[in-house]
Amino acid sequence: MTRRQVGKEMHTMTKELPGQCQNQYAPPCAGFVEIMAPVFSRAAWRCVWYLIQNDLVHGWGLDMVLGKCVQWPPYQRIGVIDAQWVTHLRIPSLGNQGEKHDPKKEAWKEEEEEKMAAILQEKKEKKEAKKKALKEEHAAKLKKMEEEMAREKEKLKKEEEEKMKEVDEEEEGPPLQKSGQHNIWPQLP
Repeated sequence: MTRRQVGKEMHTMTKELPGQCQNQYAPPCAGFVEIMAPVFSRAAWRCVWYLIQNDLVHGWGLDMVLGKCVQWPPYQRIGVIDAQWVTHLRIPSLGNQGEKHDPKKEAWKEEEEEKMAAILQEKKEKKEAKKKALKEEHAAKLKKMEEEMAREKEKLKKEEEEKMKEVDEEEEGPPLQKSGQHNIWPQLP
């Protein structure tokens, strides 16, 4: 289905896989195109937009779902535009898929890993410095509060001593008479 047919503007069905399609109106013979450079109608794009709104690493399987975003029947709506084509270079794009060991790439990876490690270390140091500054600020506030509490405690202690002294002076009253002395003031009933 995805192969360009020379001399045509577009095609929606193919006989490229003879004997392999149980239904000539179903994928992979019709209603399905392997995505390389998709073109959508506005109505189909509104549907497709929601399918691709996540962190796709690849689009495997997405091309099979796109048929649900077109008006029925998909075999009439999904096709290949032969007038504009894209050449597939078969370059693997996921990780080291199909690649041989390349020391130059390994050196590049090591360099990138070192840079990333340095960046992470710098972030960690900044975070630790910020935590240390916050702890010092908190400790200074606590010390200030403790000093204020000590002053307030001292002040309350002095006030308590003064009040106790006043209470003691009130209870003493006039000096008591010694035995044998007569009181010249009459006793009240």
